[in-house]
Amino acid sequence: MQCKLETKEGHLRARCVAELVRKRGLDEGEALVIDNRLLTLIQIISTGLGEDVFLNIVPGDRWKYNPETNEIVFPVGLLLSSSPEEVIGFCAHEAGHRQISRHNLRKEVFKRFFAKEYLRLLLNAFEDSRVDNWLSGVFKGIKHYLDITYDDMLPRDLSRSTYVDHLKGEIAEKASTSCHPYQLYPHLEYLLGMRYYWRYGRVPSRIMNPEVEDALTRTQGDFAAIFHHYPPGRVPEKELYRFAEETALMVRDKILPVYEDLVRLSIVKLAEAIKEGELQVKEKKCAPEELSPDEI
Repeated sequence: MQCKLETKEGHLRARCVAELVRKRGLDEGEALVIDNRLLTLIQIISTGLGEDVFLNIVPGDRWKYNPETNEIVFPVGLLLSSSPEEVIGFCAHEAGHRQISRHNLRKEVFKRFFAKEYLRLLLNAFEDSRVDNWLSGVFKGIKHYLDITYDDMLPRDLSRSTYVDHLKGEIAEKASTSCHPYQLYPHLEYLLGMRYYWRYGRVPSRIMNPEVEDALTRTQGDFAAIFHHYPPGRVPEKELYRFAEETALMVRDKILPVYEDLVRLSIVKLAEAIKEGELQVKEKKCAPEELSPDEI
């Protein structure tokens, strides 16, 4: 099966090959073989699980499925850091979104979640759990690959999470002193704690913010119903939209009020860090005390 790649992303592929040559000591021919092998693997897995021969695979900055263009985007660093098993897990996850994730922006609940990035993050975190559960039920054996994928992102010791490392890197670009990301963003600690619960059936033993521990305790009783609200196998589009809307409504009614309290707490923490000179803001649109959810 031939990989279908956007020509506008060709420079990203060229960068991938250059990195393989530089970091692995490969010549360009060897690097291109690895490049094409992994891209073909991604195409096969994603098309197989997504059951869509028109599904495109394009290099980009991070893993995501774009429903508007019917593309699965994969990070260029994948060629340097991921095993074939991890590639299968990531591709399966994104293909799962292609299978059951639906967003009708004419519905008020979806308008609300997609109006702000911090709200979209909340819905997407629960959607990730729902997708992975559906995949594991429909495609026997895929959980093995999902587990390999999540070993770095959701290890039992969350201090080793690559997600935390990613946030640290982003904060380091703005902060004048070293700080843990959850000191500034407790709502993100909540999201990771929820995903931890999905994988291990309990909240993390170490939580930095007591407000997050309280929020997880108050909402964990609703997690299972949301995680498992997905269609039984393959169903018509109408049913996919119904399950997706019902899921969004559950997140809105059961989770969102508690989550928004943590977003407000994040704003307070960010404002304090800016006032103390611990965090630099590149474009000051307002005074620290006037920060809104748009600025987090």
